[in-house]
Amino acid sequence: MVDPSVAMPDRGIGDFRVGDAFSRSFEIFSRHFVAFLVLALLSNLPVFLYLFVLTQGVGAGNPGMAAGISGFLGFLGSLIANGAIIYGVVQTLRNQSFSVGRCLTIGLSALIPILGVSITVGVLVMLGMILLIVPGIMVFCAYYVAVPAAVVERPGVFASLSRSGVLTKGHRWRIFGILVVVVIASAAVQALAEVILGTMGLYAAVFGPLALTSIVSAFGAVVNGVVYYQLRVAKEGVDIEEIARVFD
Repeated sequence: MVDPSVAMPDRGIGDFRVGDAFSRSFEIFSRHFVAFLVLALLSNLPVFLYLFVLTQGVGAGNPGMAAGISGFLGFLGSLIANGAIIYGVVQTLRNQSFSVGRCLTIGLSALIPILGVSITVGVLVMLGMILLIVPGIMVFCAYYVAVPAAVVERPGVFASLSRSGVLTKGHRWRIFGILVVVVIASAAVQALAEVILGTMGLYAAVFGPLALTSIVSAFGAVVNGVVYYQLRVAKEGVDIEEIARVFD
């Protein structure tokens, strides 16, 4: 145990600040680092097991297929981890305890809507990129909190996208700034770690980057949950208890 709908109109109650979002995210992530790491690793257990089988020389005859299978398993694992960690973030914000088991239950139960949201956003971003790079980026920023909306409010895939569009309106350039910082920091950490891990043998080279990606993704999920919460407070003036009521 770890210690601790319908879109509403924008009433301009508060302000959303990038610095506050990062500060709260670092605080929550550092406080529950072990729990979030365990959640990320457990969610990615199937891909770890698959990679272990490959290192034993089983099923490694087709590198393209192996990469495709591991990529798909990793994608599903990241979605489960996101849902699980977002629940942990919500519980932390309301000063309530949470267990790894309960987080995984929430993540698994929300997998289908999270998958639907992720695929839809991916397609829309790709179409935006084909037209022009800026629309693709702005589409991603507009739907940045669609996954937390799907986990917390459970309105369905397209309603979650619409909900995110309402919540992020007026703040998308700030969200873009958050994404730039997270992406650059993540890329730098992963590049440095992969160089180091590559000199430490087969298992470190294979499993190290995946474990590191799990940690980086866990922090990204924390930021995602915190931004969702702060946008709802800024736009609607709701408190965390009202947001988390669905989990009671």
